[in-house]
Amino acid sequence: MEYVYLNKNPYNKHVRDCVYRAIAYFFNWRWSMAVIRVVRYATLSGSVNFNYTTNIVDFMENQGYKRHKPPRKGMTVEEFGDQANPNEVYLVYVSKPKHLTIIDGCKLIDIWDCRDCVVGWYFKKEKEV
Repeated sequence: MEYVYLNKNPYNKHVRDCVYRAIAYFFNWRWSMAVIRVVRYATLSGSVNFNYTTNIVDFMENQGYKRHKPPRKGMTVEEFGDQANPNEVYLVYVSKPKHLTIIDGCKLIDIWDCRDCVVGWYFKKEKEV
């Protein structure tokens, strides 16, 4: 699986906004739109900190997506990406360190190469044509 550097953050920030960067990519939103929608959802749901795993899952399920477990426990992002469907985009939760990343067309799209990290769960959707 190939790693491709992409930072959706217009301020070129590299820390503490992986949720917004990944969600912006997954939904094909501008980074600022992802921030607005995610913060609005967190505020209306009474969440204190959106970066908690449960809140991300709740947000995605509220958008109509279903959470999936990886095919096997301990699977790395690279192993997952190597067998990913090239016609789908995946929002992938990396369990350690806690991080959200994207796999699109069997490519890791992120600001850092997390191919050796372990997949906790993921959401998927058909690629937009």
